[in-house]
Amino acid sequence: MSIDKDKLPRVQQANPRLFDVPNAVHAYIENGQSIIVTFYNSASASFQITGRIQNETQNVILFGKDFTPTTTGEPSRVIIPVPNGFLISLTVSVSSGSVVYGQTFVTVALHQGLLATSTPILLLLENYITNGSMLSFPTSPSALPIQGNGGFTVLHPGDPAAGAIFNGNFPDFRLVKIISVGFILVTDANVGNRFPYLDLVCETGILPLLIHTELTAAIPASTTAKISYAQNALPVDYISGGTDRAITMRMPEAYATSTALAASGNLQIRVQGMQATDQISAIRIQLQSWVNP
Repeated sequence: MSIDKDKLPRVQQANPRLFDVPNAVHAYIENGQSIIVTFYNSASASFQITGRIQNETQNVILFGKDFTPTTTGEPSRVIIPVPNGFLISLTVSVSSGSVVYGQTFVTVALHQGLLATSTPILLLLENYITNGSMLSFPTSPSALPIQGNGGFTVLHPGDPAAGAIFNGNFPDFRLVKIISVGFILVTDANVGNRFPYLDLVCETGILPLLIHTELTAAIPASTTAKISYAQNALPVDYISGGTDRAITMRMPEAYATSTALAASGNLQIRVQGMQATDQISAIRIQLQSWVNP
């Protein structure tokens, strides 16, 4: 007995972006349509896509694809041509590598056409994927990329030249919140106090968040200072003996605001009164980040 597809709805679906109901629970795939899986990925990993389709003679056809997306966060798409029939299930899983929450966001959609630029006609699934949580249609829930706690990343950028500020960009295709910033400032023998501070550079210009006002003491010449900025930190200036000191300062709430920062911005470490051979080094920036398609 063949399936009379004209007596069945093409889809039973509601887009979770618009309605508080589940994803599509079944979908009929016709000639000229394809499934496109898009990865927004920053992990060194490979993925496996598998699925089942029941054709008009009630035979179940298996399909599969292995795929290694780029690690830049920009969209990487894999096109899966499939035969006519009802999509019974589709699974996306990590086949190799390590993927933690927040690194890889996946969308699966039915498209009218066989090209990456084809028109999407049905969202099947979208969510983050990890080694311990594969995605499965039709059972996995969908989520927007900015939902959830995001992933935590620690950046260790290179040192700027002596006497120069640090100017670092946020990761591309990401929304970020800054959790903490740490670095070492070594001052030379030139007499004069130094006052480090951070500038948050956005599309509209520099926000003058001069954190050096929270220092309990200036940093003099010939000193090695380990400087940390963190949310809810208690300001401390600890002199450990000789010319070494450890300084902790509270980071303004604007650095971890509920409105995350786009990759178009960057973070600058500046020093008021900086001398020609003063050196900023060992920079450590902790970020909370979400995919920004």
